Amino acid sequence: MRKDGERYSSDALLRDENQLDLGAKNAEVGEMREKLETQNQPANIQAQNQMISPKVPGPAPLSQADNKKKESKLYRSAAAPEPAPSKPATQTVTVSDATTSLMVAEAVSNPSLISPPGSNVIWHAGRAGLIEFSSDGGSSWSRQSSGVLVDLLTGSAPSEKVCWIVGRVGAILRTTDGGAHWSVSHSPLNEDLGGIRAVDALHATIWNLRHTVTFETSDGGATWKPVLNP
Repeated sequence: MRKDGERYSSDALLRDENQLDLGAKNAEVGEMREKLETQNQPANIQAQNQMISPKVPGPAPLSQADNKKKESKLYRSAAAPEPAPSKPATQTVTVSDATTSLMVAEAVSNPSLISPPGSNVIWHAGRAGLIEFSSDGGSSWSRQSSGVLVDLLTGSAPSEKVCWIVGRVGAILRTTDGGAHWSVSHSPLNEDLGGIRAVDALHATIWNLRHTVTFETSDGGATWKPVLNP
């Protein structure tokens, strides 16, 4: 009986020791598992945070920001338009000056407008003996008495005081005082006159419309002689 009791006691003791060793091992395994979970938890949390929230870029380094500012300034400098070149000084032309220039230019091409070279004086020859006068290049006009009723066609003015005007049925008129007085000259032709070229108050040349007959005077229209080869 004693031996059985001692054997039982030793078996029980051995079993108890094995249980204690197993419990200790389980405890150690649990502690190691807790340590591993504790170590892996920050990494898991960081991975979850990276998956949930998008990565927001931080501010660029100071050197990169400075480079960007410099590039922006250089771009603005290159894109800035060049200053417009200064315009040369130009002469101001008033409306009256432009009108005067147009009227003088028209007098060159229109035979009924008669103007001395380089002058603003203009005579206008018209129908039924009409003569109009302008001293300001056509800005204003006044009428002058011709003393005839035939249509006046064209003329020639060598100066601002002297003007010759011719018209239909051989009409020849002349002034030597700027149109204050007009005198009718004797005509060698009894047909419509096509033109006149005057040199001064005494010398002038006339011709008919067909330009087949030409006459000239050297005494202000008192006498005329034919020009054989005009």
